[in-house]
Amino acid sequence: MRYICSIFFALLAGVSIVLSRSVNALLAEKIGALSSSFFNYASGLLASLAFLLLFAPHISPALPQLMKNGNAILLMGGVIGVINIIILNRIVTRIPPLQLTLIVFVAQLASGMLLDYFLLDLFSMRKLIGCSIVVIGLLIHTYAQGKPAA
Repeated sequence: MRYICSIFFALLAGVSIVLSRSVNALLAEKIGALSSSFFNYASGLLASLAFLLLFAPHISPALPQLMKNGNAILLMGGVIGVINIIILNRIVTRIPPLQLTLIVFVAQLASGMLLDYFLLDLFSMRKLIGCSIVVIGLLIHTYAQGKPAA
């Protein structure tokens, strides 16, 4: 049951990414990519604070230890997320949603494989073949639509 629940939440996360990207693109068209990124993260901060207050009665004592040990780089996920949102806000109206989703997915697969290899010394030929199949599918879809690959 726990596994099924995890799959459901993974699917929900995937849907929320596509919805978030679309809503952010609409906002970016109205007020610009940088401004929409700011409001995206400002509203995300408010939502995160609300969840923190509701579900975590105290801030983790591990945070000062991370800063003290020089592991502050582990807290850079937000910075990377801002860069991601800015990039997506710039391109989301230029590439059809399905194609953009596939391109982002392929980039996630490739970067995940590289991280697995360099950080964990893991390599899977099956993952490489699967990623290649998705790339081939993306190319077939792109050329079937009569548009050049982005």
